[in-house]
Amino acid sequence: MAFRQISFIRAADSNYICEQKETMTQWRSSRLLWIVLLIAACNVESDDRWQYDAVGEFGDVVVLTDQMTWGQHRTLIDSVFGRPLPGIAGTEPFFTIRPSDESNFDGYFKKNYNVFILLQRDRWNRMKDLFTNGLQQKIESKFNPDGLVVFKLEDVWAKPQRVHFILSPSEDMTVKTLQNKRGSLLQQALETECETTSVTLLDNKPEKDTFLNRMLEEKGYAIRKPITYRLSVSSEECTGIMRDMNGKRLGMYFYEEPYTDQKQFSSSYIIGRRNDVLGRHLTGSQRADSVPTFMSTDTVNVKLFRRQFELNGLYAIETRGWWEMENDYMAGPFVNYTVLDTKNNRVITMDGNIFAPGKEKGRLIRQLYVLASTFKLKE
Repeated sequence: MAFRQISFIRAADSNYICEQKETMTQWRSSRLLWIVLLIAACNVESDDRWQYDAVGEFGDVVVLTDQMTWGQHRTLIDSVFGRPLPGIAGTEPFFTIRPSDESNFDGYFKKNYNVFILLQRDRWNRMKDLFTNGLQQKIESKFNPDGLVVFKLEDVWAKPQRVHFILSPSEDMTVKTLQNKRGSLLQQALETECETTSVTLLDNKPEKDTFLNRMLEEKGYAIRKPITYRLSVSSEECTGIMRDMNGKRLGMYFYEEPYTDQKQFSSSYIIGRRNDVLGRHLTGSQRADSVPTFMSTDTVNVKLFRRQFELNGLYAIETRGWWEMENDYMAGPFVNYTVLDTKNNRVITMDGNIFAPGKEKGRLIRQLYVLASTFKLKE
């Protein structure tokens, strides 16, 4: 109606009318072009990778395979991802497996951060309809009749997401893979968790992370601090951040010393050092009889877990075990990362502890690991 009114008022101006017609023609042509391009794009690849944000929780992994493989080898799959997490009291798995097969791979399963897909060549026809034509062709081209093929794709059905494909030519190879590659498959799942689920924890950008930037400037090292954490300890010797949530408490504490020799990376030294520093900075309830309360390590009832690894290219030791508050009724798991900073000839420690009585601890430990994985030195 508005276009007709304008044309009527300016009817005497033939040039104006011609311009209007030309404009409308260009608009229609442009609109038609966009429709054609949109249809063409949909025909090229029909997945919805940009429509969904990835979902999931710390400690969750989706494992997709056909119903027959699930029925025959569920115990083996559990032994890869669901084996007990060391260094804590009680038994909790590394990952809670979210199983999926050809009948229900959709929704939460399809949009999860961390997905492993186990495909067997002679059972491929059961599974192929779950994938777009382009992805079907990619998988079929990678099947190797003589051996195992493992590859990873990013952001297939959601973002950020890592999808690990494990292609086996036979049931025998499937079994051997699950038996012999447990460690590497588990490590891939752990690394994927740090790469993806960290977005749910680190909800601020590095340039806006005042803790990160202040620590880099003052200490020469830092991690990313989620906005849900607050500064809890600040001294010349030790800095700490903490989060309280629904009866659970997580803390991460930082301290350093000059590097003198390799003994500083022994378990006995690491535990002695944490007892010394944290024992002076972390205390329990104030008692009426004035008996002091302080943090220490229980090395009797809970066996220490230790591993050597590289933390963003730096030599590091991870130690997990159980802390307790002397003269108080508090205890929980801890995870300690002792890192060698060769550039500045020092040893840097990040010590995380959890207080969550009556609640699962494994998922909380994973949060601390994700925080530690953001560790960086000042350039």
